[in-house]
Amino acid sequence: MQTIATKMSSEDSDEENEEINFNQINYNKLMYDALSSYQQGDLTEAIKNYNLALDFVNNSSKDISKLSLLKANLGIVLYQNCEYKKGIEMLEEALILIKSQSSKNNEFYLPLLIKILVK
Repeated sequence: MQTIATKMSSEDSDEENEEINFNQINYNKLMYDALSSYQQGDLTEAIKNYNLALDFVNNSSKDISKLSLLKANLGIVLYQNCEYKKGIEMLEEALILIKSQSSKNNEFYLPLLIKILVK
């Protein structure tokens, strides 16, 4: 079974700004739901949850690291659900995002790149 990245990112907190980052909480919840569905073997629900997380990130932060992680995980789940063409397309989109990052030093770059290229 292909592994899925499970790290939920945490944005740096600003000591002067004590507000709760609801966007981060929502993102973590969506990632948790997607991962839980995947681990329970409910690929249809995992796909639904990864798509919800993708929509959320697209509508909120457009964070490249989060988008590439989501697209890579979604691509793997689609592939395992016998949706080969969609899975490969999603993995290719993740690869394009990873390559477009100005800083390739983030913690997701190398593992995601390896995951995508192995498929």
